[in-house]
Order: sequence, then C-alpha cells, then structure tokens
Amino acid sequence: MKVALCHLELSNGPEQKNIELLEKAVRIAAEKGANWVITPETAVQGYYFYKLEPETKVDKQPSSKLSFLLSLVKDYGLFLFLGCGEYDSELNCNFNSCIVFEPSGEICGRHRKIISHGIGAEAWARTADVLKPIDCLNIKVGVLVCADAWYSEHAKKMQKKGAQIIIDIAAWRGLQRKFVAIR
Repeated sequence: MKVALCHLELSNGPEQKNIELLEKAVRIAAEKGANWVITPETAVQGYYFYKLEPETKVDKQPSSKLSFLLSLVKDYGLFLFLGCGEYDSELNCNFNSCIVFEPSGEICGRHRKIISHGIGAEAWARTADVLKPIDCLNIKVGVLVCADAWYSEHAKKMQKKGAQIIIDIAAWRGLQRKFVAIR
C-alpha cells in the first residue's frame, strides 16, 4: 500500500484555490500509485478561513464543490482522508473534521475534532466526543485531527476499539507546496 501525505500550504485559502490544489495533489498521488491520500486539517477551507473572513458559511459535506475531487477518488479507486469544516444540520453547528471517502467516492467514516482552542482560527467549530475507528478495506483506522493527538489516551482508546493504524491530520502553516508519496 502507498500512502500520499499532502503537505500543502492551504491555511489561508481561499476555498476554491484550495480545492484546485487538492485536485492536483490527488491526481499526482494517484499517478504515483498511492492508495490512500491524506490532506491537512481544514484543507478545503484553509485553517485561518474564519479569521480572514468570519462571514464564511461552512457547508454540509460533501458539498457540490467537491464533486470533481470525489470523481478523481472514484476514477483512481482511492481512499481520501479530507480535512474540512462541515456543517451538521441536525445539530445546527460546525465541526472541524476529517472525512474519509472510500474508492466509490462515498463517505466511509468521519472524525470530528475533540480537542480545540475554541478561539481565534477555531472559534467557528464545536468539539465532538466520539472516538471510533473507520474501516478502510478491512484496515481499522483511528483518525484524529491535530490537537486530538496531544493526549495519548485518544490513540490508546482507538487501539482498544480495534484501530490498527492512527492517522492525525494537522494544519501546518508555512510549508512549501510539495507532494510526498511514501512507499
């Protein structure tokens, strides 16, 4: 299995530019043979989107804006670990999430960030309290978002629930635009 870690400068958005970069990264990763593509935290909107434009509305996911990106997931038969803000209409709030799309382009699971600063760039999102591994073709994956990994208890709980691998997505400002595939 090949995993592509997309270290991209997406922190400042705008969303459309980020989506275009994600599409390019997915295509490059797939053409290099990646089976899993992992994006940064809030890759779709950009980590600082709320500080830059507080009136920005967070979409219910997957939004129609992701249709081409998800068609690439289907075309290449990938798992995509997509960092994005998502609106939950039932709870009437936003979450900082990692949504996992399976090769059909459908959601096979999600993790909503548990540990948040709650102010500044993260003031837009509510925290969650669910830790549940996601099944990715019989590999149980414990997905975390950034600060969720600060405390080893989250990974340990995921392991106890059957996680075979832990993935933590994070937004790292200032990284160069590069695409890395790990063998």
